Amino acid sequence: MIVFDADDTLWRTQELYDEAKARFFAWLAELGHDPGAAVSAYTEIDLANVARLGFSRERFPSSMEATYRALCSSRSREPDPAGVVQARTFATWVFDSTPELRPDAEAALERLEGSFRLILFTAGDPDVQWARIQGSGLSGRFDHVHVVAQKTVGTWRALLEEVSAVPERTWSVGNSVRSDINPALELGLRCVLIAARSWAYEQASLPPEGSYSPSAGVWRAETLTDAADIILSLTHGPARADGIRLEDPSRR
Repeated sequence: MIVFDADDTLWRTQELYDEAKARFFAWLAELGHDPGAAVSAYTEIDLANVARLGFSRERFPSSMEATYRALCSSRSREPDPAGVVQARTFATWVFDSTPELRPDAEAALERLEGSFRLILFTAGDPDVQWARIQGSGLSGRFDHVHVVAQKTVGTWRALLEEVSAVPERTWSVGNSVRSDINPALELGLRCVLIAARSWAYEQASLPPEGSYSPSAGVWRAETLTDAADIILSLTHGPARADGIRLEDPSRR
């Protein structure tokens, strides 16, 4: 069984958020706010909002509004009501956009679906995530699709129980160390970390070698094609030389 992440694993969403933030920061600069201060304020506010709002649709526009208000306050100015609306608008268009598929997503899934049960496991606002799943055209390739507010050891464990997965025979493929790799390692899965940009919250360190089951492990892949090669190779034959196991110090 292979459990795939969605955002920034099968399709590219981070670039949508990056573009929205770039437009937001450019607008703030036009209003006379210091760009460095804007980025710092936004990052701090957005990370704090994860605890309050999680991955809900409200978090992103709320973080932009709060950043605009904070910068106005730092200059002893009252926020313009039209400016508040504009700040939120930079964020909301992201949710109406269809992310671009990774170019090898369909081909990689097609290679794997004959040999493995494929599960799609994604976190975020349910309405947003289901719209992206339907818009991707990939939903029919999965035996099971599961959407949660956040990926934790608990939600991972619930997923594995629901789909009757055997951890040592299950793979996790995703771009987030925090959400796709570390919880799966703790439960004994083998993991493929996909190279992709990620936002500040998803950046985390891998657990130390020897802190998880010997059946578990992490390999790095630049593309989904590489991920499929690694999984097929380790399941049906000797490991390819280009599948780099991250906990092997000699290959870091």
